[in-house]
Parts: sequence; structure tokens; C-alpha cells
Amino acid sequence: FALLSIVCGQCTYTANNGCTYDLSGLTIAVNQPTSAFYTGMDTSNSTFYFNICGALNSELSTGFSTPPGVLQESQNGSNYSCGVYNNTLIQDYSGAAAEGSCPGVDLIYFNGTACNNGSNRQTTINIGCDSTVVNGLSVDSIIEPAACAYEIQVFSNAACGVPAASPSASPSASGAANQTSASPSASPSA
Repeated sequence: FALLSIVCGQCTYTANNGCTYDLSGLTIAVNQPTSAFYTGMDTSNSTFYFNICGALNSELSTGFSTPPGVLQESQNGSNYSCGVYNNTLIQDYSGAAAEGSCPGVDLIYFNGTACNNGSNRQTTINIGCDSTVVNGLSVDSIIEPAACAYEIQVFSNAACGVPAASPSASPSASGAANQTSASPSASPSA
């Protein structure tokens, strides 16, 4: 896995299997109203607001020194950062079954609000490939598999990566093999 590279609005990743992903189209601009951000509820009826590769707006970030990428609003109205936007990791997909040979990526937000157990909240967003989900994403589930560690399963066509190009071994008219090379993409820095 690698630290996420977000340069000039780009949110890209190259997986270990060579698939490349560009999630930039899923990022919601920080100046948008709260209703524009992705939301979902967990089984305890807490509402989660989140962004992909970006911060939440100033309304959702009130009271936090660093804007969160994920925010939990509990039933009693308390807000908790479940990971800040600028402390993020991207790695190969580990979520629910997804389409194709390029199934998606995991986006992990760290360094959220401290918990009673001394650790800071963090959230893994499993972004799985689903070619039928266009123009955004579909929230499948939000769970807390360990204390203050959240997992959000979403699907989007933006998570259907591009497979690595492989050299072609078929001969050309001149008898020489056609060579296809994959040019390096903007990938995260380690």
C-alpha cells in the first residue's frame, strides 16, 4: 500500500496487479453543501458523512483542527472525526465481491477523534467495481468491526480499474512482434 497522492485534484492509484484507478471524479468539492456529500447509516443509527480523496465542508468540519474525510454523527448529536482527509492511505481492494479483474481499492482515513480506549478513530472505505453505478457511488454497508475502526462498503463504476497493458506477441506484417508498452501513470508516492 502507499500514501495517497492527491495532486492538482487527481486521486489515482496503481494496484499490485497492475490495474490503475482514477477516483478523482468521486471527490466532492469542499465548498459544496452538506447534502452533496456521501452519507449512510450504521446499525446503531449513526449517520456517516464522507468524501473520497477530499475533506468535508466547513459545516461538517466545525470543531476539528483538521477537516475530516469521514464524520460520524451519533444519535445524541455528537460528531466524531473518523479520519482526517490529509492522513489517508490507499491500497488494494479487500471489500465485498466486485466485478472484473480490477475489483477496486481501499481508501483508509486515519487520525480521527480519540476514543475511550486511547486509539484514534479510523475508517476504511472499500470502493468496489460495479459498472451499473454511474455518476457517484452506492453505499452498501457501514460497520464497526473493532472499537473505533469503521468500514464503509461502497460501489461505483469509477472503481472499475484499467488492467495493465500486456505486450502483444502476435507477429506484424513484417514478421516482427508488435510491442505494447504501458506508460507509467501518476501513482501514489510511498
